[in-house]
Amino acid sequence: MIDLYQRELKKYRNINKKYQEKLKNQNEQLQRLDFLKYQYNEIKQAKLSENEEASLQNELKILNNHEKISQNYYDFLNYFENFNLLSNLYEAISSLKKNINYDERLKEKVDQLEESYFNIEDLFDEIKSNFKNDDFNPNDLEDINERLSVYSNLKRKYKKTTGELISSLITLEKELDELENYDFYLEELEKERNISYNETLKLGREISELRKANAVKLTNDLNQVFNELSLKNTTFEIEFKEVNEENLFKNNGIDVIDFLVSFNKGEPLKPLNKVASGGELSRFMLALKSLSYQDISPKTFIFDEIDSGVSGEVAYNIALKIKSISLIHQVLCVTHLPQVASISDYQLDISKQVIDENRTITNIKVLDYNDRIESIAKMISDGEATQASIALAKELLEKKRN
Repeated sequence: MIDLYQRELKKYRNINKKYQEKLKNQNEQLQRLDFLKYQYNEIKQAKLSENEEASLQNELKILNNHEKISQNYYDFLNYFENFNLLSNLYEAISSLKKNINYDERLKEKVDQLEESYFNIEDLFDEIKSNFKNDDFNPNDLEDINERLSVYSNLKRKYKKTTGELISSLITLEKELDELENYDFYLEELEKERNISYNETLKLGREISELRKANAVKLTNDLNQVFNELSLKNTTFEIEFKEVNEENLFKNNGIDVIDFLVSFNKGEPLKPLNKVASGGELSRFMLALKSLSYQDISPKTFIFDEIDSGVSGEVAYNIALKIKSISLIHQVLCVTHLPQVASISDYQLDISKQVIDENRTITNIKVLDYNDRIESIAKMISDGEATQASIALAKELLEKKRN
């Protein structure tokens, strides 16, 4: 449901942003209307066409090189006429054609030559006609330059290509329509915003009701676990705060929640981060995670001396809670309690060493079974392994195995 709420919230925020911007910038929108009208009319009246621009540029190139083009035409015609190229080609083909009587294989080639001859003749006549009908007019050059200047001025002014200028007319037309019908579009946007607001609020309230129901269950479950972790005088409550209407929607719902706790009788409930000591906070988080670890994807949990200040049955209960979490997640635990150390799957001995009189290094050693017995025995007997502490260490490790 959170995913559905977040999608609707994103939709609402986008619509509301558009609505607020349109509402806030009403005067600016009206000023922009005049500018867009001018811009739209200027581009539209220019009647731009990419094909026309390309054609004009080609014509301009021809007119600017008219003298060279005319000379090349003259040379072309002169070669044909002075050297009787067409006549000689015709005679050459006629001579070859006579050999068909003796070699039928020549017929296809002769046909191709005759076809080429007639094509060349037609092209020659067409080019000759173009040359004779050349109607070069210097005034055309001025007209073309004037028309092309319309293209270049608009492209430079708006920093767009001809194609982009033509395409911009569609965007401008749409924006002009919205500005000219400002009140209508504002009203439609407001309706759309209200629909999305109500849908987001509906989903948020459904999530809130689920949270409140789960909060009751979580509170009862935590109070039971607190007793097992030597937090017997702890009072816990989940507070749902009133939210300002302007800041109603949060990324994960409409609730602002605080964990209130009192670790001692007679003390008022206060936010967890303001009243808990390090050990109390650690045990509180252990209690919380022991209830929720099955519902989250595998992670790494680190407990740093979570068992400080406890012993006996409470220490063993803490160990069992940590062990249950480790069945699904990776757990790293720093401890000085033999009950906690013995229940782990692996034990690392961490010690510090001063070398060269001015440098300290940390040593980490993975302990085997015998090393674990000795290490746990030292924990039991305050640093020195005795026969009694060794026996107890073995008992703790065997208990873990069973």
